[in-house]
Amino acid sequence: MQNHKCKLLALALLLSLGKAQAFSTVLTEGHTDVGVGYGSGALGMEVHYEETDTEYEPDDVLLYAGSNVRMSMPSDPDYGFIGAALGTDIWVLPEVQQPDALFLGFGAEEIDPNDPTILAYSSSDSRVTSGPVKWIQISLLAVNGPGKFSVFDSGIFGGPRNWMATSDGIGSQDLFLIPVGSHGHVNWAFTEKGIYDVELQASLLFDSNNNGMVDQNDSRIYSSATTYHFGVETVPEPASFLALLGLSTLAVRRRRNL
Repeated sequence: MQNHKCKLLALALLLSLGKAQAFSTVLTEGHTDVGVGYGSGALGMEVHYEETDTEYEPDDVLLYAGSNVRMSMPSDPDYGFIGAALGTDIWVLPEVQQPDALFLGFGAEEIDPNDPTILAYSSSDSRVTSGPVKWIQISLLAVNGPGKFSVFDSGIFGGPRNWMATSDGIGSQDLFLIPVGSHGHVNWAFTEKGIYDVELQASLLFDSNNNGMVDQNDSRIYSSATTYHFGVETVPEPASFLALLGLSTLAVRRRRNL
């Protein structure tokens, strides 16, 4: 990331400052993951900024979607789950990396796929392949924001594969599945400008009796419910931009060593 370009962006955003919660870090571009960590029988969630290999507490970070990811609602009815009227503006953080846009995915690559306490199982979810896999499940619990929110990617036949969408409410199917030890990228869609608070929770199947097989004694382990904050053409208070400009060291960073 070029510091000069980031400073120019921050200054431009300051000129159109809106009302929002103050954040110590604003991420506007680059490879970033909703990260899941696991160790000693516990799951945790974070923001992992791959460009500098930095991990942040989700409450300290605003994930920004600017005017450069604004587009018109597609006419294809397969995209109806986004929940916007035909031809109206939507904002989509893309699953394919683009210059000057946040490239946001889900990451579980720091979890050891050979960990014997994590069980592989065959998911009944039609959006994933059959066969035993050590799945990390990331569930959508709640969204607070001015518009509708959705997460989708490109399916194997080219159309959208809907993972999460608030246009029809939030239910048990609003989740993303990712194999342990991997990561994947998706599209993050919003239908209005503003701040969105998106509450997620990770889980996995734990081998409770250490027999290496799935049975009735096994249980799911859950992370704490974790809120991720998105700003759609809405910027935080000026203190956050001091951090973005490199004029402050307010950002709380950590490496998760579970």
